[in-house]
Amino acid sequence: MMTTRKTMKGSRLVVSGLLALCLLGGVAAALAQAVAPPAAPAVNMSIVADVNGDKITRSDLAAECLRLNGESELSDRVRTTLIEQACWQQRIVIEQKEINEEIERMAKTFGMASKDWLDLLKNERNIQPRQYMDDIIMPILAIKKLAGPQIKATEEEIRREFDARFGPAVQVRQIMLNSKADAERVLAEVRANPDSFASVAKNVSVDESSKAYGGLVHPIRHNSVNPVIERVIFSLKPSEISPVVEYAPGIFIIFRCEQYLQSQNVDVAKVRDQLIAKIEDKKTRDVSEKVFAKLQENARIEVILGNRQLMAQRPL
Repeated sequence: MMTTRKTMKGSRLVVSGLLALCLLGGVAAALAQAVAPPAAPAVNMSIVADVNGDKITRSDLAAECLRLNGESELSDRVRTTLIEQACWQQRIVIEQKEINEEIERMAKTFGMASKDWLDLLKNERNIQPRQYMDDIIMPILAIKKLAGPQIKATEEEIRREFDARFGPAVQVRQIMLNSKADAERVLAEVRANPDSFASVAKNVSVDESSKAYGGLVHPIRHNSVNPVIERVIFSLKPSEISPVVEYAPGIFIIFRCEQYLQSQNVDVAKVRDQLIAKIEDKKTRDVSEKVFAKLQENARIEVILGNRQLMAQRPL
């Protein structure tokens, strides 16, 4: 359930836990008195380490942590707090069941079971399951709920995503250059000798990922690339060479159509859930900044860390 870090506002999980504690409180207290070990001596936690007599204090450690990661961690905490406050104000609740389902969905995108996915994060990324749920999964679910209908995939978006993944495709080669003049010169060269396209791509293209393969790139489907590039590519006939296309400032591309590929034989109903998840993930990323910007606009935030004047007024 989405909660603040200080409280568990409205949490059904916590309510259930409190009920259980109330029912078992008497028994638990009696057992605690019977088996409780002797109290440990108080530890002076103002000293966190002793190195050959040199003491490292808690304040030293805190100052170093603040210096290294303070502003980044604070930015994340401010963001999380705003999201939590918005959820509380709008009575948005995130159940543990939803968290588990989201983890399962994320794991499936990597072909893994939930447990294996959590173990991977723990062992290779040093991200504990509780940390993953609190700091990653819950904010994602919260943003989706705060954004509301903006996140939902439409039928048109589902159709476009299906075409981008399974629809008809064009196999092309490309030559990428950083100068329009160079591109026009190379275009004249390959149009004069179309069979030289692959060897010219190997020699002059600036795209390292494709030049080694004679400019060959992955098949391109509808809705999978820049619309300008898509229109040019799908207008070509096999063996035809395109004009120079300005892909971005300082990037010019020439394409050669190799062949057309048919749609994959995939039942849209069987992949519908995958398509919706892909669309909604992308829309969540796109919308999250807008949602956060709106929360910031309506919030009163005073960031003291990093502001010398405010830090002088409010020393740690």
